[in-house]
Amino acid sequence: MLNWLKTLLGGSSHPIPAYYPELSDRELAEFMTEDDFQRIQKFRCVYIFPFAGPNDDREQVLMGVGLSHQIIRNLMLLSDVSIHGPEDTPLVAVDFENASEIAAGFTDEMCVFGRFRRTSRWELDVLVMDGETTVGQDQVVAGEFQELLIAACQAIARRLGSSGQLTHQNGWNVGQPPNAAALAKYGDLVVSFDRMDGKHRTPHAIELMKTEPQFALPAWQCDDDLKISLHWHLEGLLRDPLNAQTCFLAFCSMGTNGIADRRAMQFCRKAIGISPGHGKAHMCAPHTAHPQAYMLRHSKLGYQLLKGNSFAVNNYIHNLVRYGAPPDQLLEIAEEGIAIGPHNPGSYHQMIDIFWQLKQYKPALNVAYQLRNLFEPEINPRAIYCLRQTPELARRMDAGTYDPVQETRDLIRQLEQMVGSTSDGE
Repeated sequence: MLNWLKTLLGGSSHPIPAYYPELSDRELAEFMTEDDFQRIQKFRCVYIFPFAGPNDDREQVLMGVGLSHQIIRNLMLLSDVSIHGPEDTPLVAVDFENASEIAAGFTDEMCVFGRFRRTSRWELDVLVMDGETTVGQDQVVAGEFQELLIAACQAIARRLGSSGQLTHQNGWNVGQPPNAAALAKYGDLVVSFDRMDGKHRTPHAIELMKTEPQFALPAWQCDDDLKISLHWHLEGLLRDPLNAQTCFLAFCSMGTNGIADRRAMQFCRKAIGISPGHGKAHMCAPHTAHPQAYMLRHSKLGYQLLKGNSFAVNNYIHNLVRYGAPPDQLLEIAEEGIAIGPHNPGSYHQMIDIFWQLKQYKPALNVAYQLRNLFEPEINPRAIYCLRQTPELARRMDAGTYDPVQETRDLIRQLEQMVGSTSDGE
């Protein structure tokens, strides 16, 4: 562990809570009914873009970005829509005049844009689009910042076609920023670091949580790839127990810390209880579930709610295989995975495995040649990032026991021998 992280942590640690002590491991995982599944399948998916324009001054940008993330947290409590997390939302400043160009690229999702202003009042202009169609615009005005925040959530929920019913009645009365200045500091965290630079962003997020002891949102900026972040995700949940995204990040931090049992599973269940449409919680729920629990519904919801996410595709294939889906269905979805995630090695491995099981070694070899392009002549950084999302692979890579380049060469060599052997026997 890095020394500066040790200093920030101060040697303390939160115990892992037990949210469902009365349930067996299988009962903990097997909680979603068929009616729940059918209902969640119909949820519209929503992106909340940063509430900033390209010509805004820095103060407006920081406030607008922070405000958009807090609204993501709040709208995740809606009982009838699926809100994408901030890590999946493009960090782009948008003029309303050009919003349709952005929204056109999200044909299956709704997009929410906003522009923040501070005059003698707090003001937020909101634009909601469904593909290229404008659903509506609102101007939200309030004398107090907290009033603006809740009024904006209510206005957006109406434009999304939501009933406005929350999974927890007082969900918008807890977990809110202590003041506007704290939210602007959070916005500074988001825009000052590259999204992938969690190593350097995390200590600043921790420092903000220490200087603002009532503020929970900075836990989102603690990189779950760092072991230290588990402490701060748990701290975030102490401050805001209705934060579905922090629950999911705590689950991810469990994997980083080598915890893959019911202690991790409970965080996916809690995230879904807070936000039924949390796609990544559904996608990951099977990872640490009891082996006899039926988890295909969760995997399918991850696939449906996270359109364009190659990890969700690979997850779904894995569970389809587990439950005996036919090869034609598997190959069709695997092809989709490669198309949307051309730099994700997992998509290629899925298709190779399917062809291998069918004893179709020549097509498997052709896919392996495509896989090789991710590692030679140069290693694709995105490919390494995707591999590291599997905690076991990340640990093996760090220990020097997994070399994706050599493994791919060995795989190709083996497949070439299989193809040669098959040809000789014909």
